Amino acid sequence: MFFVLVPAFCLFSGGLWAQDRPRAVLVEGIRPVSGVPGFGPNNLPALYGVYRLPDQSPVRVFALDQPLLFNAGLWDSGGRRAFPWYVLRNREDGRVYALERQLTMNENLRDRSRWYFVFVFPGESPETGDDAFMTAFMERTVFFFGNARLYADLSFPASLSW
Repeated sequence: MFFVLVPAFCLFSGGLWAQDRPRAVLVEGIRPVSGVPGFGPNNLPALYGVYRLPDQSPVRVFALDQPLLFNAGLWDSGGRRAFPWYVLRNREDGRVYALERQLTMNENLRDRSRWYFVFVFPGESPETGDDAFMTAFMERTVFFFGNARLYADLSFPASLSW
């Protein structure tokens, strides 16, 4: 009986397995802001949140439904995951990643289905987890955005594991 209960506890509660996975927690937001890093001085309206990574580094996340224009001389393109992204590295902002996603939205928000997400990682933090964080964020955010009935209902996940 003991051997059946222990594996069941670990399976259904997250048990030991969940503790071994890196986790980021939303510590600020989601709130509307004006201005997105990496695109010069601007007043682009966006939704904003800050996550705390396992090493305590902050990651700022912006979501906007207006097109972004990328200067090919400044931004490098990449495609290490299922969706293409651009990255800009500078001392002022750190590492800025931007990607575009077409999301399936609730009927009331169907006209807002094309989203741009901007992730700002501190320059001094290791780059090794950037891709895993962004992938986990996008996988969860597709659900949150897709189930929002109103623009005011849009939210970011409270925590992410990868």
